[in-house]
Amino acid sequence: MKPVDQTRFGVTDGNCMESCVASILELDLADVPDLGTCAEGWLRRLNDWLAPKGLAYVEMSVPAHGPYARGVPCIMSGESPRFPDVDHACVGETERQGAKVVHDPHPSRAGLPKGAPTVGYFVTLGPDPMRAALAKMPEPLERETGQCIICGAVEWKSGSTDDVCVVHKTDCPWLRAREGR
Repeated sequence: MKPVDQTRFGVTDGNCMESCVASILELDLADVPDLGTCAEGWLRRLNDWLAPKGLAYVEMSVPAHGPYARGVPCIMSGESPRFPDVDHACVGETERQGAKVVHDPHPSRAGLPKGAPTVGYFVTLGPDPMRAALAKMPEPLERETGQCIICGAVEWKSGSTDDVCVVHKTDCPWLRAREGR
């Protein structure tokens, strides 16, 4: 992580989110698109920009409990200490039971005193590592007739000759990998 400070401030013109993206990806702020002026929505614009780099950004509400993998960089969002009812973004890092602010791009360095109800992560796109791993799984050596080869469910449909249950019949990653889809 390379700390990058925001250069614009205010309710409608701040660029704290862009600063967080630049910090985590170790880029110059000028290399990150302006997310505050896009009509189609900042998240879509960010993901359109990230996709050719093999990345995507996902946000989620922070669960009340962990455990989490430690040390994962994230973008924490919560109420700004300067503007009530306006979100502010800071760079965070996951801990065993949540996340902590490691860089506030605002010069005050006030962080998120009321906490961060939303956390976002960068995830990789491209070849699905799960698909490759599942494709290497051996066939079960023994199974009952009418038993799902994935989850072991028995007799999910009377008289069925399928190898998979209804849950895994349509869009199972394991089955797709086996069939080369």
